[in-house]
Amino acid sequence: MPIFLLGLILAALSAASVAALFFALLYWNELVSWFRQPEVKKAQKAPNTIAFTIKQAKENGDVRIVQGIFDEQSEEVVGQARDITAEQVDEQITQAHDGKTLVIYK
Repeated sequence: MPIFLLGLILAALSAASVAALFFALLYWNELVSWFRQPEVKKAQKAPNTIAFTIKQAKENGDVRIVQGIFDEQSEEVVGQARDITAEQVDEQITQAHDGKTLVIYK
């Protein structure tokens, strides 16, 4: 299911509103604090939605993290997702992804 879901999320991101950000070092707390924002928490409580991060390595050695809320029924990203480029990510982000491209947060 996660591989299929990853494809759906990536397709939905192409039509979504996405904020681009850059960090030298991205910390876990930055990801968590975004999920805790009132408008994001509201979107997470809607039926059929999941919170997610996608971690990808870039050719230049940076890391790309895409963060958002996905509606599994409509197959759309809810609200504005974040597309974060970081030179490095902290150990908690590395552990959360543990070799996985997609992580779903319930």
